Amino acid sequence: MTQSLKIVEIINIGEELLIGRIVNTNASWLAKKITALGGRVRRITIVGDDLNEIASAIIEAVNRKPDIIITTGGLGPTFDDKTMEALAKAIGKPLKITSESLAALKKACKRRGVPLDEKRMKMAYIPEGGEVLPNPVGLAPGVMVNYEGVTIVALPGVPDEMKSMFERSLASRFLGRGFVEAELLVEDIYEADLSPILDKIIKLFPKVYVKSHPQMRCGKPVITLHLYGRDVTSLELDKVCEEVMNMISSLGGKISRVK
Repeated sequence: MTQSLKIVEIINIGEELLIGRIVNTNASWLAKKITALGGRVRRITIVGDDLNEIASAIIEAVNRKPDIIITTGGLGPTFDDKTMEALAKAIGKPLKITSESLAALKKACKRRGVPLDEKRMKMAYIPEGGEVLPNPVGLAPGVMVNYEGVTIVALPGVPDEMKSMFERSLASRFLGRGFVEAELLVEDIYEADLSPILDKIIKLFPKVYVKSHPQMRCGKPVITLHLYGRDVTSLELDKVCEEVMNMISSLGGKISRVK
């Protein structure tokens, strides 16, 4: 893969996410990490532990042609862990135990002091042609496959395992220019009155994205402005912030930079 900005889709798998039992921290961590590394997360999808639903989500994502699809969850030894099977179905490959996947699982079991029994052997199966991603924290290895020009990566759902494997196996693939951001706090101006200035800023600085987050404090309007860009230097963003602050000050509002 070329070392440039990557378009990414994330698929988080697990019934516990759909019923609200578990907060989807994997998605927020991955999105923040990928963005900071210069990639762009285009879509985040959540599906349950259903073979066909997972396979369908992968196929739909492949059809949108991102550079990378990252799935989390469903790699364990229990009956509801179906991601590897669904991935194999989606790309039309059989599941196989390879010498690499078996070695990675044996090493993980030895490290954790647990036997490699029949139930755990399920975690050694990966789609044919996949590259094994060792799990330095838990047991289940991940996998990376290339299909129709898209790299698909399956990672565990346990946050510590997912983070460790991302840092070890994927972070180096995101080598874009990077991501810069700033936050401005605007007081005593309503969002509707601020809108013309934001429109002007967007036209003047098309590489910078501006998002406003309004709220009321003690009966007065307060707006947090989040400015960020991927193809922008810190110095360039500083100049944008300075221009925004000057424009808002001219309206009589209070503005300060908080980040």
